[in-house]
Amino acid sequence: MRLRSALVPVASIGSNLGQWLIIAGILFSVGGAAGGGNPVLLMGIVFFSAAVLFQVVTLPVEFNASSRAMEQMVSSGIIQNNEERETKKSIRCSCIDICSSSACGGT
Repeated sequence: MRLRSALVPVASIGSNLGQWLIIAGILFSVGGAAGGGNPVLLMGIVFFSAAVLFQVVTLPVEFNASSRAMEQMVSSGIIQNNEERETKKSIRCSCIDICSSSACGGT
């Protein structure tokens, strides 16, 4: 949890700025700036990688939250026994959606 908290500011900057730095680095490299785009490109990759690392670190938190939500819905009577199977499927689909979003670089 400490690592996740420490990565929040870097991941925020990385997800907002990283892709633009990558694009700028590529454009500067193609535009003929002799090596001028490479540091910008590298900065973009580092910032964007921090955002991806944050998402990977966050995945176990998301899985734990999903399992706790299921337990609370069952124990508090929000769902009936016959609804438990379908609710688990729905929560599992949410987890898969979060994983696929992380794999595609979504924030």
